Formats: sequence, C-alpha cells, structure tokens
Amino acid sequence: MNAIWITCPTTDQHVLTGIETDAESFAALPAFTLTLTRPACGDIHPWADMQGTLVETPGEPRLLH
Repeated sequence: MNAIWITCPTTDQHVLTGIETDAESFAALPAFTLTLTRPACGDIHPWADMQGTLVETPGEPRLLH
C-alpha cells in the first residue's frame, strides 16, 4: 500500500500523514484540506490534496508521481 506524505513548512522535513491509498484512488480524490499536528515542531499544519505526495512505502519518501 502507498502512503501520503507532506512536507513540514517549519522544518522542511517529510511527514507521514498516516493515510494509505493506491495511486488510482489518490488521483481520483476530490479537493480537500486537512490538518496534521507535527510532533517534531509542535505546529498544526493545514494541507490540501495537491500538497500531498504519494510514496511507495512509509520509509524514506520515493515519489510515485
């Protein structure tokens, strides 16, 4: 299963959102905005669907698109 990652605007590090999906479902998602609390910096980050990156495994991000 693939995972959605975002980039923390405070630390510029990749952050796993905890959302897993396949490439076809990710591409078909409607527009959305969610928030994610980042433990490393303590901030709450809003992010939109277009800011998410789908990666193959929840390890070091490897872009699929």
